[in-house]
Amino acid sequence: MAAAGAGATALRQFIVVAEGDSWFDYKPAFLGGGKDLLGHLQSSGRINVFRVSKAGDTMENMIYGTATSGKGTGMQPDLPPQLDQTLKAIRDKNADAFFFSGGGNDLAGVELASYLNHQVWGSPTIRRETLDFIFGTYFAKALKDLINTVREVKPGIPIFIHGYDYAVPDGRDVSFLGFNFSGPWLKPALVQKRRTDPAEGREIMVKVLDTFNAVLKKVAAAHPDVHYIDLRKTLRNGANYKDDWANELHPTSSGFQQLARKIETVMLQNLP
Repeated sequence: MAAAGAGATALRQFIVVAEGDSWFDYKPAFLGGGKDLLGHLQSSGRINVFRVSKAGDTMENMIYGTATSGKGTGMQPDLPPQLDQTLKAIRDKNADAFFFSGGGNDLAGVELASYLNHQVWGSPTIRRETLDFIFGTYFAKALKDLINTVREVKPGIPIFIHGYDYAVPDGRDVSFLGFNFSGPWLKPALVQKRRTDPAEGREIMVKVLDTFNAVLKKVAAAHPDVHYIDLRKTLRNGANYKDDWANELHPTSSGFQQLARKIETVMLQNLP
């Protein structure tokens, strides 16, 4: 009698090179045995993730290179640019797909403040022309340049990009044992512009993130085999939202797990 499972075809494991920001490199999620987004994606057994991600990275640095070294008259660009490491990983690992996470650090902090009008100045709340240029023009071109450069290294490689869910600007930071490590990133910008009503803060983040997601969707639709993953409304931003969000920008381990499940579904539907 044949052993159980004999003759069964093993499910293929896909090699995915992942470049991104702290959603792809969030070490506090591992405290207490948790995982970040890529950790949960890896644990499924179908996606073998190779990280070139770095917490705090910006879209501009990942695609064009903005890092510097030295000070004063000795300051100079860091070479090679970050993108070279990504391209090398795609070549060396013979990646089945490329996964990109970028923009989170470009829509928080001082950047968020630049998208808002001061409450005393008047309405509208959002500086639409600024937001549309940064997201609709600059980010859109940067993403197109990234797609074209990656495809030069490996023509036709499937590319996945994701948007962010609706973050809550409540002023919570990354803290451990009473020490602050980073953040907050959202509420300070709102308070500076005298936007102190919590409901208005949530509404502002919805508008900003909807604009960002719309750009990602449009860019992906214009390129074959580039897949935009919409993560909005996966996590709560109302009642009990703290069960899903560890702080203003980062989900809890269980929150990352919910996102990873949605991402894996889209990936497996679009990988050969």
